[in-house]
Amino acid sequence: MDQELVSNIKEEVVCKHCHEQVITPFYDEQDKVFCCQGCRSVYQILNLNGLNDFYKIQEQTGDFTKPVKNVENKQFSYLDNSEFIKKYAQVDKATLKMTFYLEGVHCLACLWLIEKLPQMVPNVRSSRLDMSKNLVDIELNEGEAQFSVVAQTLNSLGYKPFPISNTNEENERRKKEDHAILLRIGIAGASMMNIMLYSGSIYFGADGKYLEYFGLISLALCLPVVGYSATPFYKSAWAAIKNKYINIDVPLALAIISSFVVSSFFAFTGSHHHYFDSLSTLTFLILSSRYLLRKAQQSGFEKKDLSSFFLQGTIRRRNPDQSLEEIHSEQIQLGDHLVVLPGETVPADGKIIAGETRLNLATLTGESVPLLQKIGSHAFMGSQNVGKEFTLEVEALLAQTRLGKILDEVEKESNQRSNYTLITDKISSYFVTTILFLTALSFMANLYLHNLEEALIRSLSLIIVTCPCALGLATPLVFSRILSLSAKMGIIVKSEYSLETIAKSQNIFFDKTGTLTSGEFEVEEVSQRHSPSINFTIEDIIFSLESNSVHPLANSLVRWASSKKGKLQRIPWSLFEEITGKGVRGIYNEIEYEIYTIRGNDNETVVILAENTNVIGRITLKDRPRPEAKSVLKKLRNNDLKLYLSSGDKKPIVDYIGEHLGFDSNHRKSELTPEQKALWIESTVDSIFVGDGANDALAFSKASASIAMQGAVEVSLKSSDAFLCRNDLSLINQLIHNANQGIRLVKQNLAFSLIYNTIGAYLALIGFIGPLEAAILMPISSFTVLANTMYGTSYNKMLKRGAL
Repeated sequence: MDQELVSNIKEEVVCKHCHEQVITPFYDEQDKVFCCQGCRSVYQILNLNGLNDFYKIQEQTGDFTKPVKNVENKQFSYLDNSEFIKKYAQVDKATLKMTFYLEGVHCLACLWLIEKLPQMVPNVRSSRLDMSKNLVDIELNEGEAQFSVVAQTLNSLGYKPFPISNTNEENERRKKEDHAILLRIGIAGASMMNIMLYSGSIYFGADGKYLEYFGLISLALCLPVVGYSATPFYKSAWAAIKNKYINIDVPLALAIISSFVVSSFFAFTGSHHHYFDSLSTLTFLILSSRYLLRKAQQSGFEKKDLSSFFLQGTIRRRNPDQSLEEIHSEQIQLGDHLVVLPGETVPADGKIIAGETRLNLATLTGESVPLLQKIGSHAFMGSQNVGKEFTLEVEALLAQTRLGKILDEVEKESNQRSNYTLITDKISSYFVTTILFLTALSFMANLYLHNLEEALIRSLSLIIVTCPCALGLATPLVFSRILSLSAKMGIIVKSEYSLETIAKSQNIFFDKTGTLTSGEFEVEEVSQRHSPSINFTIEDIIFSLESNSVHPLANSLVRWASSKKGKLQRIPWSLFEEITGKGVRGIYNEIEYEIYTIRGNDNETVVILAENTNVIGRITLKDRPRPEAKSVLKKLRNNDLKLYLSSGDKKPIVDYIGEHLGFDSNHRKSELTPEQKALWIESTVDSIFVGDGANDALAFSKASASIAMQGAVEVSLKSSDAFLCRNDLSLINQLIHNANQGIRLVKQNLAFSLIYNTIGAYLALIGFIGPLEAAILMPISSFTVLANTMYGTSYNKMLKRGAL
């Protein structure tokens, strides 16, 4: 086995940039160690620009950035297109401003670095990052700087940029709706404040003509509130009554109408018992609380944005004159001829019209073996090109693609409601019915015991203070926030019900390959039988051959060759050929070198290096446990979850992985068929299954809840409860924390709402509070629920606790 590789594993050498454990080392000129080429490049950029304080901030906070892997060399020239700028940029006082979503933002050091962009790119006026949303606002001097240069710099630092459009029709519609709501709130607020002036005078003893005039003026001021601001409550209540059910707006509408009628009667008869101030205050506060809920929900995750996880920003389009144009994925049209390079993701469904390649359909089907595609074959959006360059004729875009239809199914299934939501709806319905019954009973009792005025006051107070708005907010607000925050963290949760089942699960079953293991092969052993006939090492030969290929095994071999100290020599092949499905070969000085794979033992893959068909080197590769697997499993065990390992692999492999990751011998099974795996999971109640792959579909369906790792979108989004958009096992801890926190907040909100309303009802029944006090107390419960939810679902707080 490679001794340097073994040494690095034992000594736990960490990367100079990201502090991750180094398996295959990469060195710079000063022999500093990095885990990958990307981290080494970023370190060099920061060092060149005098931004080494980035690492001091990481040390101070103890929060380190992620490895910078798979950084693509993109030009982003489409960002400077005048039509694109018109749609995506804002012009303000000779400056251009564009907003980007950044993939890879992780810590405070990232925030510091991104806001230092003006120091790295000329003519950048400012760079401001919103870490909670991963959005950065870039401001340039108009005509002097290019957004493409900004995007290239961000990309080279490991932050993949996606431009955000500033002309969203739906946002415009929402703005108009928000404007109408704010107008209603403004009218209610203005009326409320003016009515308070006259009501205050009445409370302080105004009498005679002043009492009559102030009452009539208050009535006039209240008319816009009753006739305009409160109309949404009437519409909602009427719709409920027409459909023969009671919602929370029924007592609210009844309270507004009855209080206005009663108050008008008292105003015309010269009595000081009118409640226009209470009525306007009630309307203002309820409208305000619902507006805040609306804004909170608008920040929620929308399923129509799911495709952004599977699209890339840049693609090349071949024009009729055969020239190539770099465009954004949004600019693709039906019939376009797109050139898809090795390593890129197919951006649309279509037919291959030039070239031959292999496509990895794991994103759609979970099948990790790339399939050969020739001219006339169909390629689907979301699949990855692991072969050669090809040209695609676009036949379907976004919602019409195979992936788009899958995402549409997810949107439909996302409406599955939690039991807590259904229970809350029932409680609200029973509560409203009970309150209406108590109001009628109270009116008759007080009419008998006291008088009409006292009966009206107590009944009105009861209706107002017990309006179950807080009950209505308690559950949907929490689930909306949790689904939204999970999406921002890279976790798609299918529905409220999915969160509930994940939260109550006590057992977690893990698939092995691609879930607990990286799915990326690492060099295990190297043996050299003969020296090459040319003046190059086998490392030089392997590097020179495999660096031209994008196959996963080729990447592993290049990493191994690059891990050697000193510079590798690139061989100028007179002929190079990648044989799809077989390997690579090159000719130098009329000597042929070839790399191909043969069948190995168990979990081994064996690569042969041959010179003129004679074997001169043999390399054994193995799939290793994920670097984060041990710490993730330890945290799960600390949370009293029982962990199981289920796999179809052979027993020695499963035992090795199981022992390495701490699974009890009676909690791991090997050589299971999909049916046997599903049966084992089904027999264990309250279980979560974590996997990725087409063979896991049956297991997904038998578990109480299921989590799919990145790789099998078609199967995963149809049959699992959650999908991890980033290939990071630690997101499982975050998801479980999010689900538990959501259920905890729902219970808190429900308990508070019921206790608060019960106390309020008692105080109103005994006459301790009047309509004005009731109008003030009722919205306080809604604001308390809102505040508790927003505090309990703070993005940074959730992110921090989910990592504990």
